[in-house]
Amino acid sequence: MFMLYVLLLNNRQKDFLFDILTLEDALKVRMKINYRFTNNILSYAENFPFPEGIENAIHPEKKYHFFEMKVHGLLHLLAKASWYFVYDAEYPYEFIAYFGNSGIKAETIYFLEYETILDKKQTDVSK
Repeated sequence: MFMLYVLLLNNRQKDFLFDILTLEDALKVRMKINYRFTNNILSYAENFPFPEGIENAIHPEKKYHFFEMKVHGLLHLLAKASWYFVYDAEYPYEFIAYFGNSGIKAETIYFLEYETILDKKQTDVSK
């Protein structure tokens, strides 16, 4: 996630390959990152079990920097899961959401708009 943010800060949005070590069995796995600048985030993962309210964080009319990470090469036949990272379109490229994996291992992290959170805090303080 931080590596992708640094790419955005350096205006180096692109597709690329890299290696990771798996935590379970210390295998080196080749991964691929695909980059898109799009407003169709939710359509890329149509079958993903999103929690209710994800539309409050990822708006269909708004564009985002969107990275998809998946296993590359022959291992992709065994591990078909993908992981997705969403960043705001404009500087400072705030991290909006992460979702990925599949089945019972599916996971989602997302943040509501920062203005909304600040507005709620200001309202609570004034009471």
